[in-house]
Amino acid sequence: MTTAARVLGGRYEVGELIGRGGMADVHLGHDTRLGRQVAIKMLRSDLARDANFLMRFRREAQSAAGLNHPAIVAIFDSGEDEGLADGPHGARTTLPYIVMEYVDGQTLRQRLTDHQKLDPAEAIRVTEGILDALAYSHRMGIVHRDIKPANVMITSNGHVKVMDFGIARAIADTAATMTQTQSVVGTAQYLSPEQAQGHTVDERSDLYSTGCLLFELLTGRPPFVGDSPVAIAYQHVGELPQPPSVWNDAVGGDLDAVTLHALAKDREARYQDATAFRDDLENVRLGRRISAAALGTAAAVGAAATQTLPPAYAAPGAPTAVQPMVGAHPDRYQNTAGLPAVGYVEGDEAERRNGRGKAAFITLLVIALLALVGWGAVTWFGNQAPPTVPTVAVPALEGMKEDAAARALATINLRGQNTTAASTTVPE
Repeated sequence: MTTAARVLGGRYEVGELIGRGGMADVHLGHDTRLGRQVAIKMLRSDLARDANFLMRFRREAQSAAGLNHPAIVAIFDSGEDEGLADGPHGARTTLPYIVMEYVDGQTLRQRLTDHQKLDPAEAIRVTEGILDALAYSHRMGIVHRDIKPANVMITSNGHVKVMDFGIARAIADTAATMTQTQSVVGTAQYLSPEQAQGHTVDERSDLYSTGCLLFELLTGRPPFVGDSPVAIAYQHVGELPQPPSVWNDAVGGDLDAVTLHALAKDREARYQDATAFRDDLENVRLGRRISAAALGTAAAVGAAATQTLPPAYAAPGAPTAVQPMVGAHPDRYQNTAGLPAVGYVEGDEAERRNGRGKAAFITLLVIALLALVGWGAVTWFGNQAPPTVPTVAVPALEGMKEDAAARALATINLRGQNTTAASTTVPE
């Protein structure tokens, strides 16, 4: 005997279970009216009994349904079905559901499970797709609040699809703590510091979560791990993350800087919008200089930007592999935490040292030459004989008249000078 398929809203046939999360089950579905395959997400019955949650879920589901972007899993419809879930004491409970685009592919969580981590170029490409989706949703006034690998799909042809906008925000709006719902516990690794502290969440919280996701794509692990969600949340609030290159030496310093800037504790100090975050990732991919803000964050935690492949080496439309700086010494710097500060170039320092050595050598050479010249001059002049001065006998001129005395001196090539003075022997 064949059991008739469930039909929701008079048009959606519920098929096999294809996914299960902490708050909902996802079934393969068929839209009998349009003849297309869909995915149907039905909330758990314990959440469906919460009147406050139902009110917020309806509002958020309607907002998410208005999002239309190629990097966002489209929501086609939402509704509530009577009689599918048994309430307490046998009462029938209204069960909300969402009908959305069916994506043939796998989640990033599944991909990480299979591959542990992604190549840096692929991690950049995937994150750029996520940021494209967030830039659009933020412009539309929707904050995701639950960016994590399980909420990102990679289609069979490699396209990125972000999902669960409406549900994630509805849960956040219930002000659930980390111990109140399994869904919040499961996402502690991606909570922004403001979420962990119960503060108001905005689009920059999504960017922090995306930074956590990028970190995991590059390293195979979240930036913070702990024995409990509370321990992890404490680290989000009070501890600085290590650069991804500590865990993956294929990550360049510029990609370190971008990731760390997205993970800044103060939301005012991190990327202010998804476009700025994406632009820096594109700069890394194309070998261009990243933003001064990201460089400053890297310098503050001891990481340094390094060179990537220039655009000339990249095929059009293809991501550029991140490479270490030309002339770097991997044996000296096992990760970027040990690299010199931003603005320090090892080759330039060597040139400066060589220049200083040359200047010192030239100075010493000039001093030696001057000393040699001085010694030679003293020696030469000291060895010279004094010039010979001829002697001439001066005739006795006493008692001569002036003109006769002048003639007598002239005969021996002498010349006298006439001066008048009183005599003590000649009377006046």
